Amino acid sequence: MISRPSPIAHLAILAATSVAAADVTGPLGSNLVVNGDAETGTIAGWVDGGIEIIESDAAGMDNLPPGVSIGDYSFTGRFGDAISQTLVQSIDLSALASPIDAGDITAFFTALIQSRAAGGTLDQGRATLEFFGDDLLDTQTFVDKSITENGEDWTLAEHQQLVPPGTRTAVITLDCSRIGGASTDAFFDNIALILTELPACPSDIDNSGTVDFNDLNILLDNWGLSPASQADGDIDGDGTVNFADLNELLDHWAQPCG
Repeated sequence: MISRPSPIAHLAILAATSVAAADVTGPLGSNLVVNGDAETGTIAGWVDGGIEIIESDAAGMDNLPPGVSIGDYSFTGRFGDAISQTLVQSIDLSALASPIDAGDITAFFTALIQSRAAGGTLDQGRATLEFFGDDLLDTQTFVDKSITENGEDWTLAEHQQLVPPGTRTAVITLDCSRIGGASTDAFFDNIALILTELPACPSDIDNSGTVDFNDLNILLDNWGLSPASQADGDIDGDGTVNFADLNELLDHWAQPCG
């Protein structure tokens, strides 16, 4: 089991490390993660806990998800501590406090993860997204779902949610461990956190100025879609088109927007 500090201790560690406390609140719609694709050839932007840089061809480039590519470098555990090797990056969101607290900011997170199994051993990679205010408000963990014996398959984790009101910091942790062997063959790439603001009238999905049957049809056409955007009918910003969105639309039925 991975041993991690308590939420308050975790924040204290980050605050004491200048690179982790960097203010990187870039514009809405852009990737806020510094060096999320390892293409600096270093771990710049991250707090080092044993994860290293490796050339991507050693990580395997033949079994990427459709439409996904990687550059020259990736992150890997390699010869670090067998129990836990990490990279951590803290992103200051305090400049967005007002819309976050109003429930108007959506987060879209992606991580490319590869774990490997061979001879009964498992080298496991995990990516974790946490939102902090005065305490931990929400945490999501993602793992490789395509592990095969001696395989080099990558999993693209994609997740969308509302940023919890009260959030002031987002923390991303890449974490890997191994059972047996001298090196940890777990890999990471294409780490991204993108924030967007919900429109003033999210139930008006087609931006026509009125909540009507056109909006309802869009929502029903995308029923169950995840991850989904407001343009797909995800009105409440939780990343899935479902009954919560339908209820929001019906609550605003025939109301003008604008």
